[in-house]
Amino acid sequence: MDVTIQLKFEGDLAALLRREDRPQPVTRQFPAWTRVRTVIESCGIPPCEIDLIVIDGQPSGFDTFIGGDAHLTLLPPHLAPSVFIESRLQLPRASRFVADGKLGNLTRNLRLLGLDVAYELNATSDDLVATMRAEDRALLTPDRALLMRAEVTTGYCLRSDIAEQQTVEVIRRFQVELHPYTRCLRCNGLLLPVDPAEARRLSVTVPHHQQADLRRCASCQHLYSSAVQARQLETTIRRALPA
Repeated sequence: MDVTIQLKFEGDLAALLRREDRPQPVTRQFPAWTRVRTVIESCGIPPCEIDLIVIDGQPSGFDTFIGGDAHLTLLPPHLAPSVFIESRLQLPRASRFVADGKLGNLTRNLRLLGLDVAYELNATSDDLVATMRAEDRALLTPDRALLMRAEVTTGYCLRSDIAEQQTVEVIRRFQVELHPYTRCLRCNGLLLPVDPAEARRLSVTVPHHQQADLRRCASCQHLYSSAVQARQLETTIRRALPA
């Protein structure tokens, strides 16, 4: 016996739907006792994008089986109202990330703002999932199929192709704190201030007005001579974030 399931996707979840599914609610026919996760994935939405599932007025989970006609309301993390707190499905915050090889510019922006982002240009899907699990990181990727893998617990599907907009998306989704000019853009290591004596020694190549901003990566030893770019990016991103 088939059942009729209507799904309403709140907030920016609708942007992830196929064009023909954007008029809501989305209606699907499934055999009785189909899992909620299967129903959601049939619409092309990774489960890690769903923070709250309400079925006919009651909170639910991904492993619930739907035995009859039902109406599902699905909410993303940053939109979930102050109800059913105990039924939330996603972590509201994250401070450590792993980004796939398509997101080099986003990775640079996030590191410039002080976020801990693991990144390898040629990392495979298996590599990304392994890093996510081993190092307890949130996975950033535009690849929905990757985010639908059962092993992915925390992740985000980038909506925009523009690095600055992607940066805003990540900060908004994971409510991260910004600490500009504290991460190496090359290796993700921590930046440490250069002591005054070393700053004077390097003054031949570093303009005097930048010497107070000198920092060196504790991991790869790369030298950074100015925090101006980090401050400019922080200002730009903060202006773009919702009040």
